[in-house]
Amino acid sequence: MKKHEYLEIYPSEVAARKISRHLDKMITDKPRVYRKTLLRYKKLAQLLLECVTKIVRMLQSEMLLSSEDTEFQELVSDFDLTQIDALRDSVDELGSFVDKKTPADNKKLAEDTLATYDFGYVEVNECADVLNYWISHRFSGVNPNFKFLTKQLPSWASFIVIAYGKYHSLGCATQFSIEFKTWCDNLATDSTNCWVLPYNVFNMTKTVDPSNFTIDAVVIYDILMNGCFSQLIDGKNKIPMNPSYITDLVKEYRPDLKSAVRTRIARQQKLIEQIHLVPTTDDAEVNEA
Repeated sequence: MKKHEYLEIYPSEVAARKISRHLDKMITDKPRVYRKTLLRYKKLAQLLLECVTKIVRMLQSEMLLSSEDTEFQELVSDFDLTQIDALRDSVDELGSFVDKKTPADNKKLAEDTLATYDFGYVEVNECADVLNYWISHRFSGVNPNFKFLTKQLPSWASFIVIAYGKYHSLGCATQFSIEFKTWCDNLATDSTNCWVLPYNVFNMTKTVDPSNFTIDAVVIYDILMNGCFSQLIDGKNKIPMNPSYITDLVKEYRPDLKSAVRTRIARQQKLIEQIHLVPTTDDAEVNEA
Protein backbone atom coordinates (compact mmCIF):
# COMPACT_ATOMS: atom_id res chain seq x y z
CA MET A 1 0.00 0.00 0.00
CA LYS A 2 1.43 3.34 -1.08
CA LYS A 3 2.22 5.67 1.77
CA HIS A 4 1.24 9.32 1.20
CA GLU A 5 3.54 11.97 2.61
CA TYR A 6 1.74 14.53 4.75
CA LEU A 7 1.73 17.95 3.05
CA GLU A 8 1.97 20.93 5.41
CA ILE A 9 -0.07 24.03 4.69
CA TYR A 10 2.45 26.35 6.35
CA PRO A 11 4.70 26.96 3.26
CA SER A 12 1.65 27.88 1.20
CA GLU A 13 0.48 30.29 3.89
CA VAL A 14 3.91 31.94 3.98
CA ALA A 15 3.93 32.31 0.18
CA ALA A 16 0.40 33.76 0.16
CA ARG A 17 1.26 36.31 2.85
CA LYS A 18 4.39 37.29 0.94
CA ILE A 19 2.36 37.89 -2.23
CA SER A 20 -0.23 39.88 -0.27
CA ARG A 21 2.47 42.12 1.27
CA HIS A 22 4.05 42.66 -2.14
CA LEU A 23 0.72 43.69 -3.67
CA ASP A 24 -0.03 46.02 -0.74
CA LYS A 25 3.29 47.75 -1.39
CA MET A 26 2.57 48.01 -5.12
CA ILE A 27 -0.81 49.60 -4.42
CA THR A 28 0.68 52.06 -1.90
CA ASP A 29 3.86 53.04 -3.77
CA LYS A 30 2.40 52.93 -7.30
CA PRO A 31 5.76 52.36 -9.03
CA ARG A 32 6.32 52.55 -12.80
CA VAL A 33 4.97 49.34 -14.37
CA TYR A 34 5.59 48.44 -18.00
CA ARG A 35 3.22 46.45 -20.21
CA LYS A 36 5.33 43.28 -20.01
CA THR A 37 5.13 43.43 -16.22
CA LEU A 38 1.38 44.02 -16.36
CA LEU A 39 1.06 40.86 -18.44
CA ARG A 40 3.00 38.98 -15.74
CA TYR A 41 0.59 40.31 -13.11
CA LYS A 42 -2.29 39.07 -15.24
CA LYS A 43 -0.74 35.58 -15.28
CA LEU A 44 -0.19 35.80 -11.52
CA ALA A 45 -3.86 36.71 -11.02
CA GLN A 46 -4.92 33.73 -13.12
CA LEU A 47 -2.61 31.44 -11.13
CA LEU A 48 -3.99 32.70 -7.83
CA LEU A 49 -7.55 32.22 -9.07
CA GLU A 50 -6.68 28.64 -9.97
CA CYS A 51 -5.35 28.20 -6.43
CA VAL A 52 -8.59 29.57 -4.94
CA THR A 53 -10.62 27.29 -7.21
CA LYS A 54 -8.65 24.23 -6.04
CA ILE A 55 -9.04 25.21 -2.38
CA VAL A 56 -12.81 25.63 -2.77
CA ARG A 57 -13.16 22.30 -4.56
CA MET A 58 -11.09 20.60 -1.87
CA LEU A 59 -13.24 22.13 0.86
CA GLN A 60 -16.45 21.19 -0.95
CA SER A 61 -15.17 17.64 -1.30
CA GLU A 62 -14.43 17.52 2.41
CA MET A 63 -17.87 18.98 3.10
CA LEU A 64 -19.48 16.03 1.32
CA LEU A 65 -17.46 13.68 3.47
CA SER A 66 -18.44 15.62 6.56
CA SER A 67 -22.04 16.36 5.64
CA GLU A 68 -23.21 15.97 9.23
CA ASP A 69 -20.70 18.50 10.54
CA THR A 70 -22.72 21.73 10.79
CA GLU A 71 -19.69 23.79 11.75
CA PHE A 72 -17.80 22.63 8.67
CA GLN A 73 -20.75 23.37 6.38
CA GLU A 74 -20.84 26.93 7.72
CA LEU A 75 -17.13 27.21 7.03
CA VAL A 76 -17.49 26.52 3.31
CA SER A 77 -20.90 28.12 2.75
CA ASP A 78 -19.34 31.48 1.81
CA PHE A 79 -17.39 29.95 -1.07
CA ASP A 80 -19.09 30.13 -4.45
CA LEU A 81 -17.40 28.87 -7.60
CA THR A 82 -19.61 31.12 -9.72
CA GLN A 83 -18.10 34.13 -7.94
CA ILE A 84 -14.63 32.84 -8.73
CA ASP A 85 -15.64 32.42 -12.37
CA ALA A 86 -16.84 36.03 -12.37
CA LEU A 87 -13.49 37.14 -10.95
CA ARG A 88 -11.71 35.14 -13.64
CA ASP A 89 -13.79 36.86 -16.32
CA SER A 90 -12.81 40.24 -14.86
CA VAL A 91 -9.14 39.30 -14.99
CA ASP A 92 -9.53 38.14 -18.59
CA GLU A 93 -11.22 41.43 -19.54
CA LEU A 94 -8.45 43.43 -17.92
CA GLY A 95 -5.91 41.17 -19.55
CA SER A 96 -7.41 41.76 -22.98
CA PHE A 97 -7.05 45.50 -22.37
CA VAL A 98 -3.40 45.05 -21.38
CA ASP A 99 -2.79 42.68 -24.30
CA LYS A 100 -4.04 45.21 -26.84
CA LYS A 101 -1.39 46.89 -28.90
CA THR A 102 -1.08 50.49 -27.76
CA PRO A 103 1.16 53.38 -28.69
CA ALA A 104 3.42 52.12 -25.92
CA ASP A 105 4.13 49.16 -28.20
CA ASN A 106 5.01 51.68 -30.85
CA LYS A 107 7.51 53.44 -28.57
CA LYS A 108 10.51 51.94 -30.35
CA LEU A 109 8.89 52.71 -33.70
CA ALA A 110 8.47 56.31 -32.59
CA GLU A 111 12.08 56.48 -31.45
CA ASP A 112 13.28 54.96 -34.70
CA THR A 113 11.26 57.35 -36.85
CA LEU A 114 9.97 60.60 -35.34
CA ALA A 115 12.94 61.06 -33.03
CA THR A 116 15.60 60.46 -35.68
CA TYR A 117 13.94 61.37 -38.96
CA ASP A 118 14.91 64.68 -40.56
CA PHE A 119 11.82 66.21 -42.13
CA GLY A 120 13.97 68.95 -43.64
CA TYR A 121 12.79 71.81 -41.42
CA VAL A 122 13.66 72.71 -37.84
CA GLU A 123 10.07 73.41 -36.83
CA VAL A 124 8.68 70.19 -38.35
CA ASN A 125 11.36 68.21 -36.52
CA GLU A 126 10.40 70.00 -33.30
CA CYS A 127 6.72 69.14 -33.82
CA ALA A 128 7.67 65.52 -34.52
CA ASP A 129 9.71 65.49 -31.32
CA VAL A 130 6.66 66.66 -29.35
CA LEU A 131 4.58 63.85 -30.90
CA ASN A 132 7.25 61.29 -30.08
CA TYR A 133 7.49 62.58 -26.50
CA TRP A 134 3.72 62.35 -26.08
CA ILE A 135 3.60 58.76 -27.34
CA SER A 136 6.52 57.68 -25.16
CA HIS A 137 5.16 59.25 -21.97
CA ARG A 138 1.35 59.34 -22.10
CA PHE A 139 1.01 55.71 -23.22
CA SER A 140 3.81 54.23 -21.14
CA GLY A 141 1.42 52.16 -18.99
CA VAL A 142 2.54 53.91 -15.79
CA ASN A 143 -0.90 55.13 -14.80
CA PRO A 144 -3.48 52.32 -14.43
CA ASN A 145 -6.24 54.93 -14.13
CA PHE A 146 -5.63 56.25 -17.63
CA LYS A 147 -8.00 54.73 -20.19
CA PHE A 148 -8.38 55.59 -23.85
CA LEU A 149 -9.99 54.54 -27.11
CA THR A 150 -7.45 53.52 -29.72
CA LYS A 151 -9.61 54.79 -32.58
CA GLN A 152 -9.21 58.36 -31.28
CA LEU A 153 -5.42 58.35 -31.53
CA PRO A 154 -5.19 59.83 -35.04
CA SER A 155 -7.36 62.84 -34.16
CA TRP A 156 -5.47 63.46 -30.90
CA ALA A 157 -2.14 63.35 -32.71
CA SER A 158 -3.51 65.66 -35.40
CA PHE A 159 -4.63 68.19 -32.80
CA ILE A 160 -1.11 68.28 -31.39
CA VAL A 161 -0.01 69.40 -34.85
CA ILE A 162 -2.90 71.89 -34.97
CA ALA A 163 -1.84 73.31 -31.59
CA TYR A 164 1.81 73.46 -32.63
CA GLY A 165 0.79 75.23 -35.85
CA LYS A 166 -1.22 77.81 -33.94
CA TYR A 167 1.61 78.59 -31.54
CA HIS A 168 4.06 78.66 -34.43
CA SER A 169 1.91 81.28 -36.14
CA LEU A 170 2.10 83.31 -32.91
CA GLY A 171 5.86 82.98 -32.77
CA CYS A 172 5.99 80.82 -29.64
CA ALA A 173 6.17 77.24 -30.91
CA THR A 174 9.30 76.42 -28.91
CA GLN A 175 7.67 77.61 -25.70
CA PHE A 176 4.66 75.43 -26.51
CA SER A 177 7.01 72.49 -27.06
CA ILE A 178 8.73 73.04 -23.70
CA GLU A 179 5.46 73.32 -21.78
CA PHE A 180 3.97 70.30 -23.54
CA LYS A 181 7.00 68.12 -22.69
CA THR A 182 6.97 69.36 -19.09
CA TRP A 183 3.36 68.20 -18.85
CA CYS A 184 4.45 64.81 -20.21
CA ASP A 185 7.30 64.61 -17.66
CA ASN A 186 4.84 65.02 -14.79
CA LEU A 187 2.73 62.05 -15.91
CA ALA A 188 5.13 59.57 -14.31
CA THR A 189 4.38 60.86 -10.80
CA ASP A 190 0.82 62.16 -11.10
CA SER A 191 -1.61 59.24 -11.17
CA THR A 192 -4.56 61.66 -10.94
CA ASN A 193 -3.77 63.08 -14.38
CA CYS A 194 -5.92 61.05 -16.74
CA TRP A 195 -6.01 63.63 -19.53
CA VAL A 196 -4.86 62.32 -22.88
CA LEU A 197 -3.55 65.79 -23.78
CA PRO A 198 -2.60 68.98 -21.95
CA TYR A 199 -5.72 71.02 -21.30
CA ASN A 200 -4.92 73.79 -23.77
CA VAL A 201 -4.64 71.19 -26.56
CA PHE A 202 -7.53 69.02 -25.41
CA ASN A 203 -9.77 72.09 -25.26
CA MET A 204 -9.15 72.61 -28.98
CA THR A 205 -10.75 69.23 -29.65
CA LYS A 206 -13.92 70.28 -27.81
CA THR A 207 -14.32 74.01 -28.45
CA VAL A 208 -14.27 75.37 -31.98
CA ASP A 209 -12.16 78.51 -32.33
CA PRO A 210 -11.34 79.41 -35.95
CA SER A 211 -8.06 81.01 -34.86
CA ASN A 212 -6.79 77.57 -33.84
CA PHE A 213 -6.72 76.43 -37.47
CA THR A 214 -3.76 77.86 -39.35
CA ILE A 215 -1.97 77.43 -42.63
CA ASP A 216 1.11 76.69 -40.49
CA ALA A 217 -0.52 73.50 -39.23
CA VAL A 218 -1.56 72.53 -42.77
CA VAL A 219 1.97 72.90 -44.15
CA ILE A 220 3.64 71.15 -41.19
CA TYR A 221 1.12 68.29 -41.31
CA ASP A 222 1.67 67.81 -45.05
CA ILE A 223 5.43 67.55 -44.52
CA LEU A 224 4.95 65.11 -41.64
CA MET A 225 2.59 62.98 -43.74
CA ASN A 226 5.00 62.97 -46.67
CA GLY A 227 7.64 61.71 -44.28
CA CYS A 228 7.17 58.86 -41.81
CA PHE A 229 4.26 60.20 -39.76
CA SER A 230 1.57 58.31 -41.67
CA GLN A 231 3.19 55.03 -40.59
CA LEU A 232 3.54 55.87 -36.91
CA ILE A 233 0.24 54.52 -35.65
CA ASP A 234 -0.91 52.19 -38.40
CA GLY A 235 2.21 50.02 -38.08
CA LYS A 236 1.00 47.68 -35.32
CA ASN A 237 -2.43 49.08 -34.50
CA LYS A 238 -3.66 49.28 -38.11
CA ILE A 239 -4.93 52.81 -37.62
CA PRO A 240 -3.67 55.03 -40.45
CA MET A 241 -3.46 58.77 -40.10
CA ASN A 242 -5.88 60.71 -42.29
CA PRO A 243 -3.76 62.85 -44.66
CA SER A 244 -6.58 65.36 -45.13
CA TYR A 245 -7.72 65.57 -41.49
CA ILE A 246 -6.30 69.03 -40.80
CA THR A 247 -7.00 70.46 -44.24
CA ASP A 248 -10.66 69.44 -43.92
CA LEU A 249 -10.93 71.24 -40.58
CA VAL A 250 -9.20 74.35 -41.88
CA LYS A 251 -11.47 74.50 -44.91
CA GLU A 252 -14.51 74.13 -42.64
CA TYR A 253 -13.59 76.69 -40.00
CA ARG A 254 -11.36 79.05 -41.98
CA PRO A 255 -13.10 79.87 -45.28
CA ASP A 256 -10.52 82.62 -45.81
CA LEU A 257 -7.82 79.95 -46.16
CA LYS A 258 -9.69 77.71 -48.62
CA SER A 259 -7.77 78.99 -51.62
CA ALA A 260 -4.40 78.54 -49.89
CA VAL A 261 -5.37 75.04 -48.83
CA ARG A 262 -6.62 74.07 -52.28
CA THR A 263 -3.39 75.17 -54.00
CA ARG A 264 -1.02 74.26 -51.18
CA ILE A 265 0.70 71.35 -52.95
CA ALA A 266 1.65 73.37 -56.02
CA ARG A 267 2.64 76.31 -53.84
CA GLN A 268 4.19 74.39 -50.95
CA GLN A 269 7.62 76.05 -51.17
CA LYS A 270 6.01 79.49 -51.24
CA LEU A 271 3.94 78.63 -48.17
CA ILE A 272 7.01 77.26 -46.41
CA GLU A 273 8.72 80.58 -46.96
CA GLN A 274 5.58 82.46 -45.97
CA ILE A 275 5.38 80.80 -42.55
CA HIS A 276 9.17 81.00 -42.15
CA LEU A 277 10.14 77.36 -41.71
CA VAL A 278 13.89 77.02 -41.24
CA PRO A 279 15.65 74.37 -43.38
CA THR A 280 17.79 71.88 -41.49
CA THR A 281 20.21 71.76 -44.47
CA ASP A 282 21.25 74.30 -47.08
CA ASP A 283 19.28 72.56 -49.82
CA ALA A 284 16.39 71.62 -47.49
CA GLU A 285 16.43 68.04 -48.74
CA VAL A 286 13.97 65.84 -46.95
CA ASN A 287 14.78 62.20 -46.17
CA GLU A 288 13.00 59.61 -48.24
CA ALA A 289 10.41 57.65 -46.30
